Order: sequence, then structure tokens, then C-alpha cells
Amino acid sequence: MKIKKSIIRSILKETFKDVTPLVIEGRYKQQEYIEEFINKVNKSCKAQKLKANKTTSYYHDDRKQEYVYASLYWHDSYYDSSNLWVGFEENVLTLSDYSTEVGIDGSMEKLAAFYDKLELERDKLLFEINKKEKVKNIKANAIESAIIELAKEDKFEYYIETNSIRLNLYIKITSTSELLILIPFSKFQDAIKNVRETVQTIRQLTEQGLQFKIKALTRTAWKKVF
Repeated sequence: MKIKKSIIRSILKETFKDVTPLVIEGRYKQQEYIEEFINKVNKSCKAQKLKANKTTSYYHDDRKQEYVYASLYWHDSYYDSSNLWVGFEENVLTLSDYSTEVGIDGSMEKLAAFYDKLELERDKLLFEINKKEKVKNIKANAIESAIIELAKEDKFEYYIETNSIRLNLYIKITSTSELLILIPFSKFQDAIKNVRETVQTIRQLTEQGLQFKIKALTRTAWKKVF
């Protein structure tokens, strides 16, 4: 589950817009500060489910300078759009997602406030996901109930798979063939009405020796007689 980067960046800018960034000169002093900052985060921001780790990279120039910054991991998500980094850019302490950066003063209160706002966005996202999942399950159950009645009456075997947008209905036609009907949840009420007629027609034609295959359209030359 990922919060949109645009939302994270908006909250980032809004939270720290009135902050006077911390300025520290000297690479070793900056490294010492980052290590202290990491310790503060891990002690002060547990309620925000925030962890900080030390990360080291190098400038590959003649001096090959070491660069130390703090990686912030939220909800133990080590690969997520909400992961941010704290380090010094031109002696200014910044919080960044690599495309957007803001100056910060190192305040744990401000940092906690930022992640509290992210938590609200996360709750909204979870609510929407759960709501969609409930609606999907209700529709899937309604479809399966209808299929069960059809299967009993018309005596066919079936199997159902679902994903986020549709239900895949497999119907056994013969001992060696099956029919797959893709039913979008958005159109399930209309689609279910046609399942019986479709299955009956396919079974009858199959018994007459006909076979069917529906595939993606690739042909460009067609004969049109109407």
C-alpha cells in the first residue's frame, strides 16, 4: 500500500514551510549531527512507527568524499514511496524524497507532525481499500449465489477466481474443455442474466462438434457485406 508521491510532497512542503533550516558547516560535524539525529528519531518517534538508519555514500571525485545521511523508514516499509532521507545539502539540513527536498531544523516535533499527517492519509487509503474490498466481496458472493442456482438447474461444474476488477467464471463444457467468462464487477447484474443462455448455447453447439476460440483482435483485413 502506497501513498501517492504527490500527496507526500504536498504534506512535506506544508509542514516545513515556515521552518528556518539548520545550517552546519564541516563534513565531520554534519556526520556527527546525523548520527545524533538518528538516535533521536529512534527514541522520540516510535509512536509514528518511524525508524532511522545510517546510510553512507561517496562522491566519486578526486577527493572521494564520504557522505552520511539518515534513511527514514515508516511502518517498516523499506521499499516504499513514503521513505525519505535526511542529510546536508550545501550545509543545509534537508528532508528529501530525491525529487523534492525541504529545509528542516531537526525538530522531532515537526518530524512527528509530518508523519502524523501521513498516518491520516494512510488511514484514508486503508478505509477506501477496505470499502472497495467489501463491495467486491458482496458482488462476488451475489454472482456465485446466482451461479450455484444455475449450476444446480442446468447441471454444470464451475470454478471461480476473483481479482480487483472482475470475476473469472470457468465452466466445464466437456471432459477436455472449459468456458471462461470474464464478468466485470461493475456490470455483474447485466452479465449474470446472460450466463445461462451463453452456457446452454455453447454446450449445445459443442455437442454438435463445433469448437470455439475467442482471442485478441490482430487481423486488419475483413470482409464487410453490410
